[in-house]
Amino acid sequence: MIQGEFKLDLLFQLETSASALLAAVFDQSAEFRRWFFEQLSRNDLAELSWTTRVEQDSIDIRMDAQDGSWSVLVENKVRRSSKQAGQLKKYYVRERDRLDGENPTRRLLLVYLAPGDVGKSEVSEVKALEKAERIKSGHDRAVHLSWRNVLDFVAEDPGYLVSDPKAQWFLANAFECVQRTIYDAVKAVYPNEDAGRALIHEIVTSVRSKLEDSGQGIGFMAPWPYINRMGFSTKKTNLTLWFFLHFKAAAKPPYEPLDLIDPAGRIKLDLRAQLHISGRGWKNKALRDRWAAKLADGKLTVPGFGENPVFSLQPDGWVHCDPMNLHMERSALEAKLVELGRAALEAVREFEG
Repeated sequence: MIQGEFKLDLLFQLETSASALLAAVFDQSAEFRRWFFEQLSRNDLAELSWTTRVEQDSIDIRMDAQDGSWSVLVENKVRRSSKQAGQLKKYYVRERDRLDGENPTRRLLLVYLAPGDVGKSEVSEVKALEKAERIKSGHDRAVHLSWRNVLDFVAEDPGYLVSDPKAQWFLANAFECVQRTIYDAVKAVYPNEDAGRALIHEIVTSVRSKLEDSGQGIGFMAPWPYINRMGFSTKKTNLTLWFFLHFKAAAKPPYEPLDLIDPAGRIKLDLRAQLHISGRGWKNKALRDRWAAKLADGKLTVPGFGENPVFSLQPDGWVHCDPMNLHMERSALEAKLVELGRAALEAVREFEG
């Protein structure tokens, strides 16, 4: 690592720095604003002019439409441990009360930006508020957005956001540092020290390696752990494939897998795969339109992907396979996972080139 990258690592371990970085991209890049609001199902907001602020009144990122119609409040977390119960609810009540006195017609869009599923419960709490009539009526909205999606869009091709080579270098390295901070924090929470988690990690690593060596020319990100699943994704592809192995896990550290191996030595795991157009693919309008046409009926057939090869579009914007229960000895399990992985990768390859 060169000295400049080391300093960026130190800087972007801070959530305030990650917020400032994201706010700057939002402020400077019309393409990012268009992508951002599409993820939130409010494409129309990309056409508005915005004033962006960071760390104002404890709000990580605040964007106010200059025509007075909307305010977007982003609560940003890059570490799971930073989550504070009830934080989004508190911000919504405070901001809604203030606006009701000053500008009752202004609408609020709350975004909880965090790794993986962190904070989805915060969004649910806002929607369940007794005072959330405006949320329930659709006047205001509260949504969750994964850092995974943001990094997928911004990290691969900063030239899509800025033209200056030095700015491109900075954005590429800064977002890589944010990604590394998120990954290191996740690994620290879910280490592979337990025998069961170590076994699942070995299986995931083996399958990933065999798929990478299968001649399909597609690379993968490092294995990613969660409390009850472990998997990996494709990298630098126009469609992103996530390949997850789910398992029962204890609720407390070290979150060891439960009921993982039966008396006969067979391993019990559930496979869940999902596909979505990547940030790289979204930047190509022809591919974006092609993906939308593929999902016109909310279904995507992946030939060779088990007994039910139909993936279904879910509210998160991804197409998901039905959970597939796999209960077999290790060599057979790995062979089956490689077979299914190759089938899913054919869907990815269809959008390459």
